[in-house]
Amino acid sequence: MLLEQALPELRAGKKIRRTSWEEGRFIAMLGEGLIIDQSRSRDPLLGMGMNDWEVVKEETWEDKVSKDNPYLCWVSDDRARPMTGHVALIVRCNNNNTNMHYYSLSGASWRCAKPLSKEEVNSLGNLND
Repeated sequence: MLLEQALPELRAGKKIRRTSWEEGRFIAMLGEGLIIDQSRSRDPLLGMGMNDWEVVKEETWEDKVSKDNPYLCWVSDDRARPMTGHVALIVRCNNNNTNMHYYSLSGASWRCAKPLSKEEVNSLGNLND
């Protein structure tokens, strides 16, 4: 893709790179609009006119979840109110191109899931106090 096509992703906080760059090399935009590379250099735009730019795919919790690596999550089927008080141990995610589904060890599924923060996990542990 051309750099112009990757710029909306860069503005949205994604890292972008040229396909010819070695793994780990990218550019990003800081909050004040400053563009930097992975070493925080301010001159990363050599090759601006090339058409081999791409968005850097960063691993999410959904890429890491498995039976061996479950995530404790808030779950819901209501996209308008995704985190409504139900908690489940998520072991699998499935994206069927239109909807993501999250599955617990028991096989139950939900349309929305968000991992609990450490603070939320700690507060759940304090319910018995």
